[in-house]
Amino acid sequence: MPNDEWLATTLGTFVIRHSTFVISHMSDTAKTSIGIDFGGTSVKLGVCRGDELLVTDEPIPTANFHGPAALISEMAARVAKLQKTYPDICAIGVGVPGLVDFDHGFVHELTNVPGWKHVPLKAILGEKTGLPVLVENDANAMVYAEFRYGAARGLKNVVGLTIPPLRQRLDDVP
Repeated sequence: MPNDEWLATTLGTFVIRHSTFVISHMSDTAKTSIGIDFGGTSVKLGVCRGDELLVTDEPIPTANFHGPAALISEMAARVAKLQKTYPDICAIGVGVPGLVDFDHGFVHELTNVPGWKHVPLKAILGEKTGLPVLVENDANAMVYAEFRYGAARGLKNVVGLTIPPLRQRLDDVP
């Protein structure tokens, strides 16, 4: 089971290796990026270089922010803070727990974060940070990471299942 730091590293690596914008403007994959793991209880950021995790930031509790605008602004502020130490950050990858239009970076709905419906996350976060942003469903990112770097490395096919934390499942019970 991957941990939060591992997912941040994976998302950062995913950005560098799979963003058309980034690939078309860089010659090697050991560039610095930010991976963002957007969870139901917190948002975690990690700075990555290639497949190496350089640093993680303090988690952002999602419950402290009412609506997408405030939380996206906080994520952008954290990115700006990390850019002071790592000025070579060149892209952001965000894994979200919900339905995503990957091509446009549009979040249709987050399954466990109230108020997140029809949010153009890629456009907003990109505008606030000035960086290219890749948005993907977090389960897709996890499975791809296992395929590329983890337990499924070298296999032709892989299927991944995600199970929400017990606390979240209990909160959903009437």
